[in-house]
Amino acid sequence: MQTLSNKIKGDISSQLNSSTSDLHDLTRQLEKTNAIIDVLQSLCKVNSLLTDFQSFVQNSEFLQAADAINELKSDLDVLIEDGYCELKIVKALRSELRVNQETLLHHLGEAWSAMTVWTIPHAKEPVTLTNVSQVQLKVVHSENAAVTVNAMSQVGILKSKMQVFGKKLMEYILKPVVTLSNIAPAINAAKKSQSTTVGFKVLPKSSEEPSDPVAVYKSTLAILKALSGPLLSLKTEGKNGDENTTLKAMLGEYVWPELSKCIITHCLVHSIPTSSSKLNEYKAVITATKGFEASLRKTGFIAETASPLLTYARDVNVHFANKKCQELIVEARKLMKRELHNTKRVGTMKVDNKDVKDPKQDTKDKCHVSEGIFALPECAVSESIECLVNLAYQTLQEAASNTPQCAIQLFYTVRNMFEIFCDVVPTYHRDSLVVHQLGHLQRVWTDILPSNIYTKAMSTLINTVLMHIVEKVSSLEDISADDAQQLHSLLSGLQDRIPHLIKPGEVEEPVLVQSTVDQWTSFSELLFMLDASMQDIVDRWAEGKGPLAMVFSASDVKSLIRAIFQNTDRRATALAKIR
Repeated sequence: MQTLSNKIKGDISSQLNSSTSDLHDLTRQLEKTNAIIDVLQSLCKVNSLLTDFQSFVQNSEFLQAADAINELKSDLDVLIEDGYCELKIVKALRSELRVNQETLLHHLGEAWSAMTVWTIPHAKEPVTLTNVSQVQLKVVHSENAAVTVNAMSQVGILKSKMQVFGKKLMEYILKPVVTLSNIAPAINAAKKSQSTTVGFKVLPKSSEEPSDPVAVYKSTLAILKALSGPLLSLKTEGKNGDENTTLKAMLGEYVWPELSKCIITHCLVHSIPTSSSKLNEYKAVITATKGFEASLRKTGFIAETASPLLTYARDVNVHFANKKCQELIVEARKLMKRELHNTKRVGTMKVDNKDVKDPKQDTKDKCHVSEGIFALPECAVSESIECLVNLAYQTLQEAASNTPQCAIQLFYTVRNMFEIFCDVVPTYHRDSLVVHQLGHLQRVWTDILPSNIYTKAMSTLINTVLMHIVEKVSSLEDISADDAQQLHSLLSGLQDRIPHLIKPGEVEEPVLVQSTVDQWTSFSELLFMLDASMQDIVDRWAEGKGPLAMVFSASDVKSLIRAIFQNTDRRATALAKIR
């Protein structure tokens, strides 16, 4: 037994150790061989996929080509993860994968372009009434459309293609429908070529008024209905075969925000009435807006909860008030900038004695007030100011018959009109408020400056004003009869005020204006010429010896005669006498 035990320990143990070592070597060789086989199998599969890909692309089987590309990429990723990224063949296959991906994208792009054919003006040229007839979109209903769309979804370019398509559709088709009122969509559905063409025709309308919302809704629905053929009704499928969404819904997601904003800005804003009497007529626009959004939801173009147009249209009272207030402020500013010195008579005449009660006849009513005590006395005011006051009264009357919210806004607008008046009129007409400024200086300086200094200072200012007036009027090249009459009336008022402005305070002694204001004589002679006949001017010139010749040169007098009187033989004779 001992001998047998020793033999087992000696011979058999060494053989077992040798067998175990051989087993490990064979196992490693087997694993290596299996790995090589796996790599070769993967490479064979990749080669087969590359061959199939070329066949799929040639036969326009883009969905199978996309699946082949995705599977090819997955197999190469496994080889790279296993550490074979440095193999030359793997590097070559990765390059081949990129080339094939670009090839597929190129063919898909061409297929998409063949299904959506655009004819547009120059890329940088906006769509206007002159070139809108050149715009055309042709949608071809290809049998291979579903394969192409799903392949684009598989490779991840469908969204970007739909975004570009939606941007073009908005810029060249939908936006012109909203902004141009003189066009109408021209839709042609050809059954033979299985295509739909959308273009425009220019209507023979001369008005450039904003588009009518109802007409815009009708044209927009007609275009979207024409485009909602087999192509936009296609549903994309995910990688697991689950249905995602239609192209129509995807397009609406990209187009609807901008389209709704465009309709509000260029259409609904202008359709808001400017008179409260027309608010009831706006109900037709609200109804049309509601129907428009309902039609879009029914076709699947917009989501069930999307209704920005209807929300805007229903707030018509708010928008009416805002628009009305804005227009009132603009109109008030225009009135404030009109000529200040165009005046008219306003106020009430003096109340007749027969309309005034005799206090002796009504001793019981000691609090009796005359009917005309609060009446505006008859006076002359600027025509623009009267128009501004009438505008304020009309606005307040309209506010009284409006909703409380609108009435409050209109009331504040009237208040803002008068606040703006205090800022605009003194600033805009500051060059015309000369007499007002001189009167203000008279009130300020009278109790501050000594009489002689006041007279000298005021005379200097008035002299500057008169010199400026004489210079400006003399430089005019054409003075109509109405202008000459208005100038004479306006400057005559200044002539009457100047003596009172020069006289300081309560001084009763008159101040000799001719001795203190150098330009007084020139100013007086200018007034004379503005209201005189041609013969009177010639007589006052008196062959260069009259009072007119003392302050004006012959060229100045001739220039004024040419400006005031028409070119006749009498004028030529008069000009010949001025030398």
